[in-house]
Amino acid sequence: MHCLQRILDIKWSDKVTNNAVLACTGLCSPYTLLRQCRLRCVSHMPDGRISKDLLYSKLASGISSQGRPHLGFKDACEGDMKVLEQAPYNWEQVAADRNKWRKELHQGLQTGKTKLQQEAIDKHTLRKIRQNIRPIKPSTFKCTHCDRDCHSRVGLYSHSRSCSSTN
Repeated sequence: MHCLQRILDIKWSDKVTNNAVLACTGLCSPYTLLRQCRLRCVSHMPDGRISKDLLYSKLASGISSQGRPHLGFKDACEGDMKVLEQAPYNWEQVAADRNKWRKELHQGLQTGKTKLQQEAIDKHTLRKIRQNIRPIKPSTFKCTHCDRDCHSRVGLYSHSRSCSSTN
């Protein structure tokens, strides 16, 4: 996203959302691209390959570390399938038919993309609503020259350095 913003000459102070940048460029979000690459890779795994054996392997002996295990490739693919609203248990049968897999993958990625965008928009609007509802309490850190509320001692100190020099 940072690279796209630099290409489009969008600065942080412009306060342009990631969704607006993606809409301007016409690209998918990085999450959608990662899902697409993972699920394409899964469809190309024939039986007997080391990568597929590792995908379905379990720890035969030894001790696993304490706590929740790290997310594996298979877990990430199952999560992607849930986001795409596909059944995560029968993706191998669907992936065997390449044309059907491509069609379902394309449709699922489009719905997942719109779902992610809508969730981001909803989250943004909810945050803005909460910001406007929250009462602003006056603090004890006010500038003696311009009566500005600085909210913290450090902020007051920083502001007073520039404020006293102008007056």
